[in-house]
Amino acid sequence: MFASKKLRQPPEIQTNSVLSDDEIERDLETLKRNELVAGDEDIAWLVLENSDVHTFSKGSQLIGEGDQVDDVFFLLFGDVVVIRKDKGKLDTLSTPSTVGELAADEPGQPRTASVISSSDRLRTRALPGRVFREIRDSNPKFASALKKLISNMNRRKIAQSLEQRFLAKVSKPLLTGCGSFLISALLFWNFTDLTAGQLLSLSALAAAIVVGLATYFNHQHRYGRAFSMALLATILYGSHFGVSYFFFVDGRTAPFPFFWKFTANPEQSPLVASVFLAVLFLLCIVCGVFDYLRNHRAN
Repeated sequence: MFASKKLRQPPEIQTNSVLSDDEIERDLETLKRNELVAGDEDIAWLVLENSDVHTFSKGSQLIGEGDQVDDVFFLLFGDVVVIRKDKGKLDTLSTPSTVGELAADEPGQPRTASVISSSDRLRTRALPGRVFREIRDSNPKFASALKKLISNMNRRKIAQSLEQRFLAKVSKPLLTGCGSFLISALLFWNFTDLTAGQLLSLSALAAAIVVGLATYFNHQHRYGRAFSMALLATILYGSHFGVSYFFFVDGRTAPFPFFWKFTANPEQSPLVASVFLAVLFLLCIVCGVFDYLRNHRAN
């Protein structure tokens, strides 16, 4: 939702000189609730005196992924979402949180994610990264709070990554297996004359083969899944048309189900088989290349 907008609307900026005493006092109290300030009024005043108020509308971008600027935004009112192009939404932050402290703590590094307003009206205090580092270096309490904040963020990222990997490992093969079982059962039921037990057994076997192949190819992109399905289809095709026209189930012969009935036109079978194997070979190459590139980037 927010990633597609990427609005670069300039915020409404107010300096301290145009703010009323009540607004200054309200901002000060909100800053004191910030995790980095931790109730220290002296630090809150340092942040307030060296920052301007930046007000954003909903969908406006505070920070862009890849930006080199290192301003830190102290949220005074409203919420933001943190997103990455390759992973989508990563987090939601609310007042009185801070965004941008990682880039300010290590200047010169590009922003690793975008931060976008999710509130109709977002009010922040924008503090230059240079001043942020000066406050960090001159206040041990602030530096300790920043270190703790970064440590907690890293632990949360690791926990989220492990959770996502676990869900991916469990849910994708499970869904693939269920889908393969239903498709196999439907084909066997429509094209063969089997008992209920035989139908379930063969469908479960086909689903197990698909899940095994998909897991082998890491199941992290559509090319691996496509190759797994194509390989299974080739095996079935070869078993039916390359070896025999029938297979045995408990001593009975039954035609193997498939989408094309090549026995009606035997001359067409070699051409279709050649195309089928060529597509399979191409999918194998694509899958291998993508696996290599992903592993290369990981290393």
